[in-house]
Amino acid sequence: MMSRHSLWISGLSILALALTALSGEARATRFADARGEGRRAVPQVEGRGGSLRAEWRGDIVIRTREADASTLGAVFHNGGPVPDGASPSLAAPVDLSVCRSRIPSLLCLVDPMSPDEEGDDFDRRVCLPGAEKYAAAFEGHFDRSAPVIQRMYCHLSTIWIEKSFIGTAYATLVRDSYDRILGGGVGIRREVLESRLGFDDWISWKEETSFGGSPDSTAPRLGLLNYVSNRPTAEFFLDYVLNHEFGHIFDFTNELNRTTECRYRKKGPDEWERIGTCEPLPGSWGALSWRTISEPLPGNDFAGRQRICFYFCEGNFLNPAEAAGLFAGMLATNFPSTYASRYPTEDFAEVFALKLGHDEGLRLRLEAGGQDFDLSAHFLGPKLATKRAFVEELIQRGPRYPGP
Repeated sequence: MMSRHSLWISGLSILALALTALSGEARATRFADARGEGRRAVPQVEGRGGSLRAEWRGDIVIRTREADASTLGAVFHNGGPVPDGASPSLAAPVDLSVCRSRIPSLLCLVDPMSPDEEGDDFDRRVCLPGAEKYAAAFEGHFDRSAPVIQRMYCHLSTIWIEKSFIGTAYATLVRDSYDRILGGGVGIRREVLESRLGFDDWISWKEETSFGGSPDSTAPRLGLLNYVSNRPTAEFFLDYVLNHEFGHIFDFTNELNRTTECRYRKKGPDEWERIGTCEPLPGSWGALSWRTISEPLPGNDFAGRQRICFYFCEGNFLNPAEAAGLFAGMLATNFPSTYASRYPTEDFAEVFALKLGHDEGLRLRLEAGGQDFDLSAHFLGPKLATKRAFVEELIQRGPRYPGP
């Protein structure tokens, strides 16, 4: 049983920040938009150099070696090397038919996480009967995808089908107790597979959650935002969602969002503070748009951006009257979507998925507040040229994949 993981509740689900190591000794996972919950302990795990102590504290899990229990910090994308023994795989020639044939064996239908199963126990949930009926959906994604996506199926450890889940999907790097990367993992909400929701309906619903829309993707919409594409199908919706999640895995594995020192320090029993500059390193993805891991460069900010909340609004919704201004502001930046404007990691995953979609002829526009916004013209325009080239170079040179 896998006993360590780097869980990423992604931009298509809960919006989170990724996991890296502090000299192989301390490790943390931070859920960026998950609101603070009560303090919960998670089990100790035997690993390299002794027991790893892990504590779920609100929106972070702090893990330290027992011998260094006083070190209650964790580096976030510190730009250091991949942890010892966790080197990812280069894109070597593979038999893609083998990658496709293993899809049914990756599927795992699971009950929702209980409080005791979050953190280190995330991947210990029992796989329930019935997952096999969803294999055709993922095989279809494989068949419709470019080789860079098809190869990822050879490097996945698990595809979780979540019986109940607040978001749409998530991505993770799966590690063993010695910090070795075993592979990638993705999870998806069962409801979106069974409802056969189309791409246009899904993205309209998702964006409306910041304005008070229902968290149930099959509930009646507000009618405030209307996304219109030439690919409104359920198949393209699944392709886009999974490509976004695979984008996160590529981000983690290729260390695209490296930063200067960025740690969390415990100030008191229920109080933490972020320390360090947390600035993107030159040449990293984040340096294209971001001053820190949560603050964009001055020319990339826009009115209402900080209040975009999606699934975690807690009643603090954007005013519908702000909709047109919000998207007009976003189109003045080099963010391709409001989702991308939340964190550097979401920024990359959105550009990655949109690049693949537009390479296949996607055209997307938005009707909001009586105005029409050509989102494809924005994505294909000069403001995003550098980002498109970054993704294209990654694909052409052959990205690293997680695990063996």
